[in-house]
Amino acid sequence: MKKSLKLLISLGFTLSLGLAWFTTAPEEAAIGEVVAYEATTEAVFANAGTEASPQAIFDLPEPTIDQTATSVPTMTPTPTEMPTQTPPAPIVSYSILGKVYMGGGLPVAMSIRTVDGKEISSNWAGAIGYQDGDDKDTVFSPYAGTVYSHIDNGFLATWIHSGRLKKADLFAWGLEKFVYMNELGGPLTFPEGQDMMSQLLGARVTLCQATDGSVEPFDDFDHNQPCPGNQLQFNITAAALIERENVDAYEAATGKVIDWLLENDQGSGFDQLASGQTLLLQTCVGKYSDQVSDGTKDYLYNRLILGLSVIEEP
Repeated sequence: MKKSLKLLISLGFTLSLGLAWFTTAPEEAAIGEVVAYEATTEAVFANAGTEASPQAIFDLPEPTIDQTATSVPTMTPTPTEMPTQTPPAPIVSYSILGKVYMGGGLPVAMSIRTVDGKEISSNWAGAIGYQDGDDKDTVFSPYAGTVYSHIDNGFLATWIHSGRLKKADLFAWGLEKFVYMNELGGPLTFPEGQDMMSQLLGARVTLCQATDGSVEPFDDFDHNQPCPGNQLQFNITAAALIERENVDAYEAATGKVIDWLLENDQGSGFDQLASGQTLLLQTCVGKYSDQVSDGTKDYLYNRLILGLSVIEEP
């Protein structure tokens, strides 16, 4: 793979989309190949099982962030960057139950409804899957308005940008605010952030993919309106907030993230996930008020990962 590339993102939440329930695409393709998607009725778990070629680092350009876009002076929410890990083997499709295709560029949006009725929504972003030869300036640039998926040891894992640009909020900004900010717009403490993460467990997630050409990346998403295409429902089964001290080890586990979570973050629900029924969402969360700076940029301090279990329709 070209040296200008990286697979994963060193983030700025997560929903990391990690789904390993796939439907065969019209043609076999490398991971993330942009092909015209046609839904089929046969649901399969498609894992090529071939060795992945060595991957080089995918360095994203540092974006210009709107310093006035948030009232939190200690937080500069920004897009996620890519970790320096080798990607797993390719698969033939990024289709989720033949309804949502995470590899072909069609826009997706997400809404979360917590058990106590709180609503968290994303905006629209193009769903792009990893492909050998990706151009760093177009595939997962924060300005491109994309979410970026890869396969992590059998799970479909999606990295999503958090924070804000001058032009628009990024996909995971609403999620990051939920686990990071207090009612006055200031940063919570890390234990308070963990408590907010626990409130996400059991939440219902709706993933909508527009198929009629009516929306563009960065457009607002109104979860109260009918989905202009196909949608799927999930429950949040697992949730983890990874603090700065463990971020490097977490990112070094790319390709075996679930194993790492089972060993290092017990009790977060990841033992309940099945590789054929789970979507992983991952993103960055800013530095909490009780965390001491170690020189890392505030917006890259912590990581958030959610495990979503798909709800089958009758």
